[in-house]
Amino acid sequence: MWKSELSMCQWWAETSLLYAEQQSEREDERYLHTSSHSRRGGIMGKRASAHKKDLKRNRRHERTNHPHVCNHKPGRKQKPKESHGPVSHGYFGIIERYFGRLKYFLKNVADPRKDWMTTYPPEVLLWQALFMFQTHIESRRQFERDKATDAFRANLGIISGNRLEHIAHIDTVNYFMANLNPEELQKVIRKNIRDLIRSKVLDDFRFDGNFLVAVDGVCFATFKHPHCEYCLRRTTDGVTTYFHYALVAMLVSPTGLVLPIEIEFIENTPDKGKTLSEKDDEFKKQDCELKAFYRLVGRLKEKFPRLPVTLLLDGLYANRNVISICDKNNWNYFISLQKDSLPAFQKAVASNLKKHQENTWQHRTEDCCRTFRWTTVLRHDFQKDSQKKCSPQPLLMFAIEETEDFFKTKTKRKFAYITNHRPSRENIMELIHEGARQRWKIENETFNTLKNHGMELQHSYGNKGYGLQNYFLVRFIALSIEQFLTFSNGMIKILSPNTILPSREKGISLFGSLKQMAKRLLESLRNDIIEIIDLSNVRFSIFSG
Repeated sequence: MWKSELSMCQWWAETSLLYAEQQSEREDERYLHTSSHSRRGGIMGKRASAHKKDLKRNRRHERTNHPHVCNHKPGRKQKPKESHGPVSHGYFGIIERYFGRLKYFLKNVADPRKDWMTTYPPEVLLWQALFMFQTHIESRRQFERDKATDAFRANLGIISGNRLEHIAHIDTVNYFMANLNPEELQKVIRKNIRDLIRSKVLDDFRFDGNFLVAVDGVCFATFKHPHCEYCLRRTTDGVTTYFHYALVAMLVSPTGLVLPIEIEFIENTPDKGKTLSEKDDEFKKQDCELKAFYRLVGRLKEKFPRLPVTLLLDGLYANRNVISICDKNNWNYFISLQKDSLPAFQKAVASNLKKHQENTWQHRTEDCCRTFRWTTVLRHDFQKDSQKKCSPQPLLMFAIEETEDFFKTKTKRKFAYITNHRPSRENIMELIHEGARQRWKIENETFNTLKNHGMELQHSYGNKGYGLQNYFLVRFIALSIEQFLTFSNGMIKILSPNTILPSREKGISLFGSLKQMAKRLLESLRNDIIEIIDLSNVRFSIFSG
């Protein structure tokens, strides 16, 4: 009796499921039939027909093993996705491992506000700005909406080291950013990189014992009207554009890891109290990238006096003053040489290469042939290249030429560099591909990431006071953290400790892209309260792509 009742219940369940499927099909057909006779006639009919096909296609793709419901052979079941812990746990773990003192650096910035008017400490406000860029939120208004959860408030308190009953309004953050001296955030950037160097995290990325430092300029704000008295100005076809520019020194590596080490803003001096003629003269004598470079390298030597450096520079810096500074500071350098720059020097290089044809080496692959040629040591007087203000004393250097001949496209590319590294057959490939060419990382891995991959470099989150400069600097702190989220295997070790993955897998592999990682991080910060995990016995590594 018990078996017969069980079989009857099973039959009833199967019949009910089949009836529900048939009823759903009838309702879909009734809807499609009604839609096809709407007042829009043929168009709606076509849409209804397409919708009907989609419904059948979707129904056909619904996988089931029930023999009465599924008339065809059951499809293969999808593999279950491996679940991992909340992303906010991994984010907190990366910060604790690589940026353990960051919350103290942010806490110690000089607060420009009055004590009796202060509710939130500086580190809480700065961490909110960091979260905004870390999660790729495109506006302050959107961030104000997204942070309104209890879990977000708790996570902000855990990371900043404060117990919070409320979260500051984003306008409070903006007021603080508008009044904070940018030099305070510059100090934070220097302290971060100094901690990483001292902890020997970056030792594997040295080139010939030195750290590669690429220097380049970037525009981060543009206006049609004067924004402030420090704006740079450019006039084209009678139209004047006002903009803010910065010279950035980034520590780069062949792995793709890039970290800020020093930033110099390129700004005009205020012209208050000057006559119109004096303002015209000031317009002609604006601050520029080369002037900012001398300030930047002076401060770099002052703040990091014992740091072994190899500078990676473009053709703008191919002059005697720059090379003299490198020699004085015991720095190495690679300077890209443009086709039309330093004609007298290039003539001397061509003559030397012709005399020493044995200084040639080729490397062939399936796609192209690379030819390297280099000079013996050159003594050059830069006064011959119309650099009249420089000293007549000649400098010693080497020149390297690289030619790439592509077989399929039948095209050629030529590169030339000035350096104080001594080239040879044994090291020429390393000098070019692991040294000189790494200058491109500052454009591809730094500025391109900030502009096009979520941090909205040219969007002004705040224009008042020091807002532009401070939001610019906070982006670089956020970029430093994002680099370790991306290239370190720490996220995998924390979120999926039992997952077997290739030995050199990076954290970004859990998400697929920076956009997805930022999206998942935002969701986790809003919904999952961070758990403090003991990472003392967990070993992290940083890998290349």
